[in-house]
Amino acid sequence: MSEYVNIKGVVVRETNLRESDKLLTVVSFEKGKLAVNCRGVRSMKSKRFSAAELYAYSDMTLLYKDGVYSLKEAELIESFYGIRYDIESFAASSYFSEILESVCIENQPDPELVSLFLNSMYLLANRKDKPIPFIKSVYELRTALEEGLAPDVSCCSVCAGTDSPGYLDIANGVFVCADCFHSELSSQEGGRFLVPLGRDSLRLARSILAAPSKRAFSFSPDRQVISELSYASEKYLLYHTGGNYNTLEFLHSVVQM
Repeated sequence: MSEYVNIKGVVVRETNLRESDKLLTVVSFEKGKLAVNCRGVRSMKSKRFSAAELYAYSDMTLLYKDGVYSLKEAELIESFYGIRYDIESFAASSYFSEILESVCIENQPDPELVSLFLNSMYLLANRKDKPIPFIKSVYELRTALEEGLAPDVSCCSVCAGTDSPGYLDIANGVFVCADCFHSELSSQEGGRFLVPLGRDSLRLARSILAAPSKRAFSFSPDRQVISELSYASEKYLLYHTGGNYNTLEFLHSVVQM
């Protein structure tokens, strides 16, 4: 039995097959992560050539037969072509796509994650005033949020204070102010994974996590705050997704965090 399926999806991985074919990993609004066979798309004459490129976001018609998806028609919506001319943006997009592929599940829709990825890609392709470490921090924190893994940074987990610098307890997903750490928790330091968060970095993390999805990237913090939060959000996401992302080393090699 076969059926046609219409999706809007973005290519997060491509593998060349034979002379002119590809196997794509597509993450879609309607079906989540899918493996899609694409015959003849590496030929410049193919009408689906652009839609089968890495990071292409397209309206696709797939044929589902015998447990396999095949690309039949595609109309490109956005290529994010500007990323190809900027090594820093390309490195960040590689990292973001590896995260998306890792956390998404086959045939299980997660539209908020797809929207987050597309918004991040748009900023990378049209870089203006948003530094890559800031875009990265938002992507990491909001990915954790959409996966139900977000840290509770609303207040200190010990005293419930809200306006003191302190530490993000990575393993437990909570914030601990400096006073509580030094007075009550310092003896446990060896068993805790703590990352410093200053007052401004803490406020920024709260704002990113609490903002509506369309406003998550709207903030304009200074470089020191971005650097501190970027380190914390990265360590947090890696720990809670069990990620060992090969693209992260490449990103660090070309972007000063």
